[in-house]
Amino acid sequence: MTCFRNFSTRWLRNGIVAGVTTAALCASSVLWADFTRLSQLEAKGFSVSAEARLLDADSGSNPLLGSLNPERQLSPASVTKAYMSAALLNRFGPQHRFTSQLVSTGQVQDGVLRGDLVFEGGGDPGLTTEDLWRLVQRLQLAGVTHVDGALVVSQWRFGPVECITTDRCNARTRVTNAYSAPLTSAGVNFGTWCVNVAPAATPGEPARVGLCDSQAPLVAIDNQVVTRPA
Repeated sequence: MTCFRNFSTRWLRNGIVAGVTTAALCASSVLWADFTRLSQLEAKGFSVSAEARLLDADSGSNPLLGSLNPERQLSPASVTKAYMSAALLNRFGPQHRFTSQLVSTGQVQDGVLRGDLVFEGGGDPGLTTEDLWRLVQRLQLAGVTHVDGALVVSQWRFGPVECITTDRCNARTRVTNAYSAPLTSAGVNFGTWCVNVAPAATPGEPARVGLCDSQAPLVAIDNQVVTRPA
């Protein structure tokens, strides 16, 4: 198998910094654990569930600083990234690298790859178009100038995401925020499209739109922007 790799890595080291920061914030709990304000929100009809503890890695006691309805189960929302980061650090360690690569079982003859070219996503959360450009450059440096086959994007590492909630079902076609994009091990640019918009030559005409990273129309754009006089 031919393999073109090691072009993009992201470290989990930031998780250590995040953990230290979290501990520091917990240590200064007097400044932020204002449960009185949370009680005021609850009085206005909001569902509130909170618990603050001092993270003591040495003793492991983690004493309770304050709580408000800690038994109430609510959607974790953004808090999810805290225990997800902890699980990743525990599973992979701080030195783990996310590696995406191009692979093929075909043979290269006179600069032509005879066979499919497979982009194997490694779950890199920060993969961008620039990284893909670098990967293609490495492919060219390896002697490949043409591909006589299909370009296959492999997402096997994460597998398919089941449509079990309204949010995840809707995300298959469109989302408002980048962090809500569908889960994939081969995601690029945080699951978003960059679009350039420029005024037309004449007022009243549709604005000119195009993708930032490609001249080819990779996606259909419903352009309803109209050029207005200055």
